[in-house]
Amino acid sequence: MKFLTPIFICALFVLVAYGLMRLSLFISSTAARRKILSYGKASEETVAALLMSHFGASNVICNRYLPYRTQNGIGYTEVDCIVILKGRIAVIEVKSLVGSIYNPPSETWHQSAVMRNGERKELDFINPIMQNARHVSALSRILKSAKITPAPKIESLVIFTSTRAVFTYERQKEIYTLSEAVKKLKAMNGGRRFRLRDRMKIFHAIKKHAKSRRQAMAATGKKRRR
Repeated sequence: MKFLTPIFICALFVLVAYGLMRLSLFISSTAARRKILSYGKASEETVAALLMSHFGASNVICNRYLPYRTQNGIGYTEVDCIVILKGRIAVIEVKSLVGSIYNPPSETWHQSAVMRNGERKELDFINPIMQNARHVSALSRILKSAKITPAPKIESLVIFTSTRAVFTYERQKEIYTLSEAVKKLKAMNGGRRFRLRDRMKIFHAIKKHAKSRRQAMAATGKKRRR
């Protein structure tokens, strides 16, 4: 019995230490999330970090270029974030624009804002909903080549990170604030799950076709030189 007492004390110490470590990580993660959500303007990297804290780093793929067909052959389109949920996939476009956002149902939107230095900024930009639809289409073709049955459901979310973005027209249903997007993704993260083999196929297909910025530019350059 005397021999077992030190072993029992050591085991108890290890369990207590492990519990304190887990509590510390939880508090740290929760504090980080609150800090991120308090930002008026968050970068793509910040959004990626927040998504990873909620859904796991291995399930969030960011800043990758996916191939898509153009009139001149194969081009590459940059995807801000892909989140592999339990039973579906979310493709996310991140915008950190502030000010008045003219958001008609057309290809071009417009930003009008007064910056902190007093300078007025006027900017035309691609409708992010249409932009992300191209990303969804590119990913859909990649997953189709992996022959996953049934085909994975892909959701499109556009995140405007700044609380200082005001839309001219009623905000489209595909557009979310950062906190709304996390809530939406959590709601989507239930139901029927991917089979393990299908989940592995999804990761393998994305890894096989997705490229970094440098790789995409190099691939595009090679095609132009031919």
